[in-house]
Amino acid sequence: MDKKRVSRTGWLYLVIMELFIVANIVRLLFGGRAEMGILLELLMSQGMVILPVIVYWIISRSGIKDTFSIRAVRIPTLLLTVLYTIMWYPLIGACNAFTMLFTDNAAIELSESFDGIHPALMLLSVGILGPLIEEFCFRGAILSGLLKSGRLFASVLLSALMFGILHLNLNQMAYAAVMGIAFGMVVSVTGSVWCGYVGHMLINSVSVAAIMVMSRLPKELVSQSTQSFDDPVMRSQVIAMIPILLIVGLVAAGLSVFLLKAMASMEGREEVFHRMFSRNKDGAEKIHVFTLPASLGLILGAVFIAIRLIVGH
Repeated sequence: MDKKRVSRTGWLYLVIMELFIVANIVRLLFGGRAEMGILLELLMSQGMVILPVIVYWIISRSGIKDTFSIRAVRIPTLLLTVLYTIMWYPLIGACNAFTMLFTDNAAIELSESFDGIHPALMLLSVGILGPLIEEFCFRGAILSGLLKSGRLFASVLLSALMFGILHLNLNQMAYAAVMGIAFGMVVSVTGSVWCGYVGHMLINSVSVAAIMVMSRLPKELVSQSTQSFDDPVMRSQVIAMIPILLIVGLVAAGLSVFLLKAMASMEGREEVFHRMFSRNKDGAEKIHVFTLPASLGLILGAVFIAIRLIVGH
């Protein structure tokens, strides 16, 4: 157990959250993506993640492998990670559909900013480099720090909530949190951030491909698809489909646990898998993962999301 490491992790998240909130306020007040440029915005957002993480690593004086959960894994483990990620797609889709009843789809809004940008460049920045930085931050520095509390599943849930809220909009928050749970569990049982990266890269790359396709469709068609949720008939159909998607998603996510167990076995970490889903029976004292700075970061992010929903941005 390392109480200082857990506390530093909370401060890391609070600093990143503050940077993101300030950047979003500046963008909303003084200019959107059209003025800034989507690639510059993406570069700035990734910089606001990686720079505090580097400072955190220097201050913690921990080895780079321990700080970021860098560990080589077997090829079959990575292949199972792909299948594992696919099994979480229905639940991610259910969360996306549900939040679109209350707010716009962030991915569709983003597609409007991709005009004139080469697909390879977008794939590199969003599909490859973005997930690398985010995984080293959230499933690397943050999750590994929280795991020093001894509370495995609680650490996964908190890091997922942190990851979701940092997106600062309801739509992305919901499905990003689900992604955070999926990636957090696979990184915890395999001990390797590379498994989270493979899953994250898969989801982001598929999303980039879909966005690039939408960006080449007639704007009237894209606009019609975003406004269809305002149509009472379409809205009722979506509401009827959400429970089905949710049930399928929960079942698929539940079955993915068997893949987790297989990956843990391949990596010789069965004991970690069992501790993930069992209560503490050894009586060892554990540290709370919800530290003051971590809680403040979550509250700030949640308040910002609520304000955006109220004012309609």
